Amino acid sequence: MVSAATIVAMGFTLIVCLFLPVALPAFLCVSKKIHWKPVLTGLSVFSATQVLFRMPLLSLFGSTSLYERLAQSPWLLGILLVLSSALLENWGRYAGMRLFARDCISYRDGLAYGLGHGGVEALVLMGMTSLNNLYIALAVNNGKFAEMTAAADPEQAQAVLDVLTETPSVEFFMAGAERLMVVIIQIALSLLVFVALQSGRRRWVWYAVCAQCVVNYPIYLMQNGSMWVAEGYIALCTVLSIVFIFTSRKRFFTPKNEDAPAK
Repeated sequence: MVSAATIVAMGFTLIVCLFLPVALPAFLCVSKKIHWKPVLTGLSVFSATQVLFRMPLLSLFGSTSLYERLAQSPWLLGILLVLSSALLENWGRYAGMRLFARDCISYRDGLAYGLGHGGVEALVLMGMTSLNNLYIALAVNNGKFAEMTAAADPEQAQAVLDVLTETPSVEFFMAGAERLMVVIIQIALSLLVFVALQSGRRRWVWYAVCAQCVVNYPIYLMQNGSMWVAEGYIALCTVLSIVFIFTSRKRFFTPKNEDAPAK
């Protein structure tokens, strides 16, 4: 049996990674709290740069001898993976807004962009996984797991069952909590790029690239270590992101009609 605590933790992660990324931006756009253009641009840029370009390219690269050599030096492979992600995402933010929503570069638009970008990232990376986990867990508790896996390899089915029943519930919970923290970090990174868009100083895009590398590279190096050390570092980055989000409006932005409803 899968424990009740694990079921609740899976449900929390499902809400964070599948329903919230769709429902929250839709509600804010319909209520005209934010403009739909930066949300859609953030969603589209992440999908284009990561899902359609970087991930397939890394999949191909992973089968090469060069990748095998780089994998012998995790710190070097980490630099490649983290830097490629930071460059594509942040220059993608800049180019996407310049091309498709150049009239939406206010502070509130930066928040909207980060919400779209971080939301679709949570949806792609954890949304369907969390839904699948909860579906299988409920099947286990309802006595339907054997029927569901009748055609599957017995060893693989047992491995799935062991993961669901033996993994501490807090780990399923932290998957959702981590996605929430990453959305906040993505909003802060988006605001850095929006400083570049509004001021015309592209060096702020490079600041965003560097900031993303500072966040992601240590996490990459800690991926085989303690979960709590990694999550603690993400929490620290989240706190710094929140401070920047609240201070950046006065420090970097002088938007016009910022308090007017989004059209």
